[in-house]
Amino acid sequence: MDYFLFILTFASVSLLPGLCMSLAFSLGVSLGYKKTLWMMLGELVGLGIVVLICGFGAHFVLHTILLLKYLRF
Repeated sequence: MDYFLFILTFASVSLLPGLCMSLAFSLGVSLGYKKTLWMMLGELVGLGIVVLICGFGAHFVLHTILLLKYLRF
C-alpha cells in the first residue's frame, strides 16, 4: 500500500508541468525561444543557489551537535 501511494505521487509529479515549465512555455510562445533562454538560465542559476544554500545549511546542522539535538525533537 505504501508503494502505491509513492508511485501515484511520483507519476503525477513527473507528468504534470511545474510553474517554471508553464512560465517557460508561455514566454516561449509570446516572446520567442531566444528571449526565453535568458529566463531559463536565470531559473537554473537561482536553483543552483538554493541547492548550495540548502547543502551548506544541512552541513552546518549536521556538524553542530547541540543544534542537531535541539532540532531532532
